[in-house]
Order: sequence, then C-alpha cells, then structure tokens
Amino acid sequence: MYQVRWPDGPVCPNCFQTNVHFLDLRKIRTCRKCKKQFSLTSGTDLHGIHRGLRFYFGLAEEIIQYRQRGAMLTLRELQDNHGMAYATAIRIRKKLTEDLAKFHGGLLGRCICVDFPNLPPDMVFGSESHLLHLEGEMQRRRWKAHGIE
Repeated sequence: MYQVRWPDGPVCPNCFQTNVHFLDLRKIRTCRKCKKQFSLTSGTDLHGIHRGLRFYFGLAEEIIQYRQRGAMLTLRELQDNHGMAYATAIRIRKKLTEDLAKFHGGLLGRCICVDFPNLPPDMVFGSESHLLHLEGEMQRRRWKAHGIE
C-alpha cells in the first residue's frame, strides 16, 4: 500500500515536501519542514478507520464480487455478516464504494485488482467453469499485451 500511495517516497500532505522522518514506535511520519505528523491513510477515505486495513480490504473485495454479479451488498448483509450497527454499515459502505469509484479505484482499488472480466449471469462465482473462464480471459489479456490478438 505504501508503494501505491507514494511510489517516489512519502510526501507531506500539508506542504508537499519529501523530507520526512519516520517514527517507528508510532508508525507515523513527521515532515521536517512543517512538523506535521501523518500516516499512510492521512488525507484518504481510509483516514480515521477503527477496524484496520485488513477488514476494509476484505469488505472492498466483497463489494467488488457483488458488483461482478450485477448486485450490491445490502446494508443488512453488511450488518449481519460483520457485526456492526446499521448506521456504521451505511457509513462504511458509502466510504468504500466512493473510494472504489474514484479514477483508478482510489487507494483501495489500486491495491487490489478491480479489473475483473464480466461473468455470464448463469455462471456461479468460484465454480470450475468460473475458474476456466478466468483462465481463458487472462490468457487473452496476455496475448493482447504482446500484440498477438
């Protein structure tokens, strides 16, 4: 995630300087010019999260899988499957869908693969036919990248 957000090294979100110091104990960075402290998620939709990045990556994956099937993860499913209040489910789903809808998928979308081929409506996700379909699609993409197709 670090390489995705800052491919050329960390940049202060306040003054855009690259001269920063990493505080290992607190896992935050401090700008040497303006003295502002910031983290990997500062200034992103993931700033101030309480459940950890792994939880949000899992939810993003669920949302992407639902969208692949032409559906949307309901708030009740989100609430029941992950043990959260309904208001929290609203806020988290909104935050994740907005991040994934950004150009190039936002910070989460750039860290995970969001460019899945569309599945036929009669195909079951995770089935053998689904895996064969994905394998064929990946081969076509490799050929296209080499100019064969």
